Amino acid sequence: TAGPCPPGHQFILSQSEKAQENIYAKCECKSKHVAYKDGSCYRLHTRGPCTPGDML
Repeated sequence: TAGPCPPGHQFILSQSEKAQENIYAKCECKSKHVAYKDGSCYRLHTRGPCTPGDML
């Protein structure tokens, strides 16, 4: 699910093996997406933020 994440990201919940510890959440790039230096996730094998003729 996208949750509060930017486009190209997904909302991931992680829980410690110890039941009494907190549950944490984070935004990660979706499958087949890659993080770019601008903080966004772009689909692999597309132009993304690259100049014409280049691909991620």
